[in-house]
Amino acid sequence: MKKKRAVLRATEGMSERGATRTQGIPRWTLNDWRKSADDIFDYKGSEKTLSRTPGRREFVPFGIELITFMKDTRRDSEVLTAKTMASFVRDVYPDWLESYIQGKKDTATAYESLLRLLRRFA
Repeated sequence: MKKKRAVLRATEGMSERGATRTQGIPRWTLNDWRKSADDIFDYKGSEKTLSRTPGRREFVPFGIELITFMKDTRRDSEVLTAKTMASFVRDVYPDWLESYIQGKKDTATAYESLLRLLRRFA
């Protein structure tokens, strides 16, 4: 909402093409915002809920690399288990693993929690 309001204020009185060029927003998007400008400025709800991206936050910041490792392991006809994934995480991302372990009660609990996380990820 804040961005929409700022763009509408900044482009007030400008032509459609000039406004899209200066703001870097597609013309049809800006046109839709201009049509519903009254609703945008009259909105009184919480803007916090609108500013967040949909979906849940990622617990594994290296998800793409882990997926690549999983595919490579399967492609090589090797058995993919949560234990092999945990060893990959231990070898390649020791800093993340250390910060993950710090939030747990003890190392055994942390290891079981990591295995559970990796099973859900797979």
